[in-house]
Amino acid sequence: MAMSRWQFVCENENCKHKNYGFVFLCPWPLGDIDAVINSKKVSENNEFKQGLEGLKKIGRNYTCIQYPDVNDIPVVGYRIHLWCDKCANLLEYDIMISEPDKEKMAKEKLCANDKGIIENTIKNSNIPKNCPVCKDILIDHTKIYNKGYITCPSCKTKSMPVPSIWFANEKPVNKTLLNRM
Repeated sequence: MAMSRWQFVCENENCKHKNYGFVFLCPWPLGDIDAVINSKKVSENNEFKQGLEGLKKIGRNYTCIQYPDVNDIPVVGYRIHLWCDKCANLLEYDIMISEPDKEKMAKEKLCANDKGIIENTIKNSNIPKNCPVCKDILIDHTKIYNKGYITCPSCKTKSMPVPSIWFANEKPVNKTLLNRM
């Protein structure tokens, strides 16, 4: 399945953050922040543009590319989300594509989501395998399904996030399938 994100919203009646949550992305293509700020799509949304300019001012060099990418912003890396269920903490890392893989992408006209490129980039990165706080093993977007739940950072209730599929010719996972967990 071409999963692109898990959306977690706590539904516990006793949670102070009921109906709030977060999104857990699959590896998402990054572009140079200036290229994204100057893209047609961002230029048309002044509030969003100002937000990206604020991120640039605090030192961000890269940001996620919005799709459809009519400006053909070069993909330079990926944003990776990892989850620590023990700490109920979402960690975010930006990892860069190697020069040989950039050349391969250009020569073979590969898309940013070519699995081989993503796997090489992750393999060659220095993202941790263990939580920096508790040392528990971090899980990625594909391992959430196998685990069967994540823990709400606020109330510590265990719940299964809802999968969403973007930019794929697949149907969303049936909620009945999720109920088996």
